[in-house]
Amino acid sequence: VFTKEHDLHQVYATLRRFRDSNGHNLRKLVKEICMDDMDDSMISPLVMLIKFPHLQHLSARQRRLNTNLEADSKILQEWIKGGLLVPGSLSLERLDLFHYNMASDEPFLELFEKTVNRISKNSVTLDIKRCGYPKQHTSLPSETEDGLSQDDRLCKQIIDRFARCWACDAPQQYCWQCTIKCAGCGTNRLPPVANDNQRRTRTAKSAKVDEFGLFD
Repeated sequence: VFTKEHDLHQVYATLRRFRDSNGHNLRKLVKEICMDDMDDSMISPLVMLIKFPHLQHLSARQRRLNTNLEADSKILQEWIKGGLLVPGSLSLERLDLFHYNMASDEPFLELFEKTVNRISKNSVTLDIKRCGYPKQHTSLPSETEDGLSQDDRLCKQIIDRFARCWACDAPQQYCWQCTIKCAGCGTNRLPPVANDNQRRTRTAKSAKVDEFGLFD
């Protein structure tokens, strides 16, 4: 786990020096790496895929400045072409990349997802997806609306696949703008940042109640 309490560049440099000759056993043992909030251009989560082929879960959330699906797709494709990565050779099962400022018109999500699945022997689940909620085109003439593709009829906003309601923890299938009420409790939904802040506040309050409850 990469944490802010450590010298990140030193840790990262150490990991990059691992080869089969000097770190073979460790390379086999590492199954999960968390790099959340490590928004540093000198630290690339993709390198971890090469260094640790048995890696199953790589999390690099909230890296707003250095998450670029187009660039990452090209890098992975170049590594495949150069033989640095072999299709179907990795054990990756889940890759987390969500940050709060993801573009609603991100055109490279599907390419990135296809590329990641190509290098793993498993089906890789991303923590990001398109909202997919059917959009209403009431202002368009019927003939124009009929000419829309299926993709054009669906909301393309990138959302956190595992987002949960701030009030009841129910999973949220669509973005907060398409479904303004939680399907679980009916509470008004909040933007992602506010939603997560409220969840953390509620969790902290609940923990305090449980802690004091020990002395009842």
